[in-house]
Amino acid sequence: MNRLLEMILNKHAYLVFTMFALLLGALSTLQAEAESEEMFEDLDVFDKEEAFELPDAVGTDLDDDALRFFLLTAHPTKQVYYYREEDAYRPIRAAFNTFGNVHRISPRPKLVLFKKVTQTVEGKVKVAYVPVFEINVERRPDLFAVFVPHVPGVAAGKVYGMRSIDFTKKHFPLNQVTFINTLPKPLAVALEGNRGVVQPGELLRASYKTGRKGAGYLKVALAIRGAEGDAKLLYNKRISVFKDERILAIPIADPWGREAVKVLTYRDAGQ
Repeated sequence: MNRLLEMILNKHAYLVFTMFALLLGALSTLQAEAESEEMFEDLDVFDKEEAFELPDAVGTDLDDDALRFFLLTAHPTKQVYYYREEDAYRPIRAAFNTFGNVHRISPRPKLVLFKKVTQTVEGKVKVAYVPVFEINVERRPDLFAVFVPHVPGVAAGKVYGMRSIDFTKKHFPLNQVTFINTLPKPLAVALEGNRGVVQPGELLRASYKTGRKGAGYLKVALAIRGAEGDAKLLYNKRISVFKDERILAIPIADPWGREAVKVLTYRDAGQ
């Protein structure tokens, strides 16, 4: 009898201890959450405009009249390019599989991307910056995207053009999807009922409607003509769309190296 009573008391003590430990853990969690809330109380860490500007964004020291843009590539690359800001060459990287940073540069007629070249002359290492890509840009503070083309084996001394798309509501209205072909081959594209063959660098746009709750879907299909003339489906999915939103869609090479593409989208609710 005494043995049974001792076992019951020990089990009860264990349960009490366990509940006490759980209670302490919950109180510690609540205290940590409260401290976190106090820490961020005076900080607008979720500001929509600045959320894109990660530590490696360029031009964060510039004024509000700076040109704001995404720099994108349809193929993975580790290449670092350079642009000129006053008398200095600053490094800049193109984003792949994400829209990445919003970069800022001072107003200028052209954006030129340079490649850094080092060579040894008479035993001394000399650094030169060779122009590789360029694009005409306007003096505008509105956000736009610049696409670095995929050029296998860049020819020495040749400067290639880049394509851009303006994100102002005049050129990129609400309730619309804009598809831009950043791949080096023509694509057969279907944006729901709007279909066509889109050449490299060209656009296809489609307006969409949403349901009573302000949401809906839009079917996106991409195909390419094979070597024997047959159509090869690269992408066939529905993307979600919402009222008073605008979407930029671009195809990129499959991040895992498979013979397929992925459609990358940038969404703006037009706030």
